[in-house]
Amino acid sequence: MAQFAILVLLLEFYDGQGSSSKTRDFIRVGELQNSIAAKLEEGVAKYSEDEQSQQGMAFAAMKQIYDSLRSDEKGRRQKTTKEGFVHNILRFLEDQGLIDYIEHDEMIKTTRKLDNFMDWNLLNKNNFYRVQRILGVKQDEQN
Repeated sequence: MAQFAILVLLLEFYDGQGSSSKTRDFIRVGELQNSIAAKLEEGVAKYSEDEQSQQGMAFAAMKQIYDSLRSDEKGRRQKTTKEGFVHNILRFLEDQGLIDYIEHDEMIKTTRKLDNFMDWNLLNKNNFYRVQRILGVKQDEQN
């Protein structure tokens, strides 16, 4: 579930093309929480239970876990709340030097380290095609 939340965060910041794949400068924590819920809902609606098992993405199970976390209107960050779950992930990413988490503004910004990593390593077309080759995606399946 934490890995899925990190992927959603990356999708929120990086889906552009051009000189940089970064599409925004910051996101608010509440917006990230809503995006996680929406992506889980999307996955449940799009894939059957069998397809989820085959792809290794248990959207239904992750959605059930995420929905079971309480929401805390007062902004407390207990581990049993959505706010606490996201807070711990953001603290981890900040400790790794990948984001700046401005708690009092509930704002998340990426660091130069993450921006460079995404642009030059993960979203670089040569590396993207290399990963596809490793995964066995044929050239005609890419288009």
